[in-house]
Amino acid sequence: MQISKEDLQKEFQPYLNVELDEAVSYFAREITFIPDIERIKKDTIEQSTSFSLRSLMTRSVVSDGKKIFQAVDDEDNLKVNMHENYMRYMQMTAVVLMSPLFEELIEKGLSAQHIIDKLNNWIYMDEKNKEFIRVGVERFFEKDYISSLHILVPQFEDVIRGFFDKLGFVTTSIKKGTAQHEQTFNEFLERQDIKSILPPNIHKYIQMLMVEQTGSNLRNKIAHGLIHSSECNLMNNILILHLYLVMTTLVITTEEK
Repeated sequence: MQISKEDLQKEFQPYLNVELDEAVSYFAREITFIPDIERIKKDTIEQSTSFSLRSLMTRSVVSDGKKIFQAVDDEDNLKVNMHENYMRYMQMTAVVLMSPLFEELIEKGLSAQHIIDKLNNWIYMDEKNKEFIRVGVERFFEKDYISSLHILVPQFEDVIRGFFDKLGFVTTSIKKGTAQHEQTFNEFLERQDIKSILPPNIHKYIQMLMVEQTGSNLRNKIAHGLIHSSECNLMNNILILHLYLVMTTLVITTEEK
């Protein structure tokens, strides 16, 4: 598939014809940048029908020389095939659309401060996160992608917990007496009350980028020192920045809680 520069320019014009702070808001609200899980599920099921041999194969996933997922039934096979399609869509969007768009906006004058201001103005952003996020965003604009990811990914987990804490949700669990412990991010995202607040496509976007073993799994790879320097690249940084900006579009009313 080929995409001409002219076609890309047509896509970018709405962002380039407005002030930069408004362009950042457009970027945050662009739903086509987020994979549609229902569409991906439908396409995956159609593929399994069209290529029946593939559906008969037991799938496994290997990462860094280790088997991280083994399908044991049709449901598992569907899951790994769906995640494969999800990652393909997400990475293609980041490479073909998001990265060139960011380059165009930076050429126009987009700076770290435009992103920082947008994030700081989100009503659920906690003061304790702002300085870390400022440094992480500045490192991104300096093309220090290793430092940027190692700051922004762990901070995103805390931002999410802070968001739900401000909404009145319990973010800890009680273990061994009365001691409070933070749930793992995987467990936290699997809670039904959390899923009831986050739109399904945004919830899946967070899971696939941050904690899903058959996805990017950036949170766990960084937390345990397992990430490779090659993964600390422009694409993953763009996706994490986009994830932060997407969160700024969420304002939860009392009726929605």
